[in-house]
Amino acid sequence: MKILKNKEKLLYALEKERIAGRTLSGEDAAARLGISRVAVWKAVEALRTEGYAIEALPAKGYRLLDCDILSSPRVRAYLPPRLENLKIFCYDTVDSTNKQAKILAGGDFSGSALFAANAQSEGRGRLGRTFYSPPNTGLYLSFLFSSRESLEVLSGVTPYTAVAASRILEKSISQKIGIKWVNDLYLDGKKICGILTEVLTGFDGECENKIIVGVGINLTTENFPGDLSERAGAVGKGINRAELAADIASALSFFIQDPQNRDWINEYSERSIVMGKKVVLDKWGETFEGTVVGFDRNGGLLLDMGEESPRLFTGGEISLRLCQKTSEKRA
Repeated sequence: MKILKNKEKLLYALEKERIAGRTLSGEDAAARLGISRVAVWKAVEALRTEGYAIEALPAKGYRLLDCDILSSPRVRAYLPPRLENLKIFCYDTVDSTNKQAKILAGGDFSGSALFAANAQSEGRGRLGRTFYSPPNTGLYLSFLFSSRESLEVLSGVTPYTAVAASRILEKSISQKIGIKWVNDLYLDGKKICGILTEVLTGFDGECENKIIVGVGINLTTENFPGDLSERAGAVGKGINRAELAADIASALSFFIQDPQNRDWINEYSERSIVMGKKVVLDKWGETFEGTVVGFDRNGGLLLDMGEESPRLFTGGEISLRLCQKTSEKRA
């Protein structure tokens, strides 16, 4: 494991104490980190130059004030003990967290890793689209894990993540978050989060599949470019991004432990904003129109097209607006 610098170890310790509502004395910090009091002071000063507000209270010690700087030690401070060995990579700006996860997955890495960024220059969405990822207003992360489960079972990770992210975000807001099949979270009629899952498959079942789950969340984002201003929204202020990243990683670790569990599928259906509505589904250029009547155990879409039984779709993109326009033309 990477040897942490003194300031990173101290930041982790300060964040843990801040979460618990305590201060950290210089003596305790020195003993815990195995360094001198002078080294502790130098680490404090180094953190201050990076923007961390640290109080020095007489006879009490150091206290880290609340902040929203995204860093590996702060994320790790919110993780449960069972994820103490999770690899964490944090960036101020990165091309794409999914791209960085792919680079690691392309080697001999086996296990789990979290990539989180303050901003992305080449944020990626589904179907080759870009994901608007400006600095300081959102959380952009990717979670990489390995599994020997079948791709059919692993396909459930996208709707599972949508449910998990909705639950986590709702801890900070009073409104209900809805899900548009298969991977978009909606609040007040606008998209606040997108999920992009990518798979690097093993050969003939002999190698592990490597799954990358990318999650982009608009927290306080404003002034969306172009027509995004009509469709995109934000969750709101007051959400700790380090804690949010850790909570999502923790939730995904439960999926890894039991990928065949589908206890969440009913909630996915309940949160659906398209259930019972007429939609147009575009699947690689071919369109299908019908009414959404449900989802299969992996989150596949069941569409009533007036045939003998609903048709199952496991890919594509649906639109309510296109269906409304079609209905208006027919009328």
